[in-house]
Amino acid sequence: MRVGQVGQNDKFADPIMIRAYNDGHKGATAFFRNRPFLDTFFSTLRSRCAGRIKILVHASSVGAEPYSLAQWWLNRVLPRCNEGWDIDIAATDIDSGFLAFSQQASYPHGLLAGMTEEEQSWFEKKEGQIVVPSRARNLVRFLQPMSFVDGDPREVFDAVLVMNALTYVSAADQSSSFDRWVSYARHVLAVTAFHPDSILDDLVRSGFAPCMENHRQIHEAWGDRLVKEPVAPDSADYSWRLPPYDTAISDYAYRYGSVFLRENANAGVL
Repeated sequence: MRVGQVGQNDKFADPIMIRAYNDGHKGATAFFRNRPFLDTFFSTLRSRCAGRIKILVHASSVGAEPYSLAQWWLNRVLPRCNEGWDIDIAATDIDSGFLAFSQQASYPHGLLAGMTEEEQSWFEKKEGQIVVPSRARNLVRFLQPMSFVDGDPREVFDAVLVMNALTYVSAADQSSSFDRWVSYARHVLAVTAFHPDSILDDLVRSGFAPCMENHRQIHEAWGDRLVKEPVAPDSADYSWRLPPYDTAISDYAYRYGSVFLRENANAGVL
């Protein structure tokens, strides 16, 4: 397996991407990739959940995303919320090599350049690596390898994340994926890089609606995915690149969204 990093953008503390390749699979991930998203994701969960919050991260690549959730929870959310809150993060990926790498919880030291000083302080530094501390590692459990399209975690979660992965499957597979997720996502779906022309139908059919909290800020914090002009529907990047935020588009709330809330929390869940 090959794991490398890609340089940051000009803006200070823009995340540095981790590029992973193994057995024909590829994964692009980063620590704290979209900070407005992290704030909003936890805000929606706190308003809808009590006690233990269960989160599933599909397509978790080499672990930066579930560990980002754990670190954000410990250092940003937990100090500001009432006692009695707990969190359980499950992570999986189709690639067993990615999951094995994730469980080492050790990453190149250069990734610190894409973090704020506060975020840098959340990691241990050892032999040229940064290491996710045990209190964050202990919040993440890794499931058996599975596809986000047809895998079955055999649990119900308060939130399910499938971030920047739908671009690798067809619109038809996206639709069938939503039909499966609705059976085990109780409150929140966080999805990105989806097929934009069918996302409204997929979400409405599944009973989810856009969360408008920080809607524009999240869209504009996706960094390397943003472009200055509309993306042509026949472009290979149509589901990956994000055009300028435009409220004149009738389905903009869906097309430019990342966090979606179940309208009836009791409908369709196992």
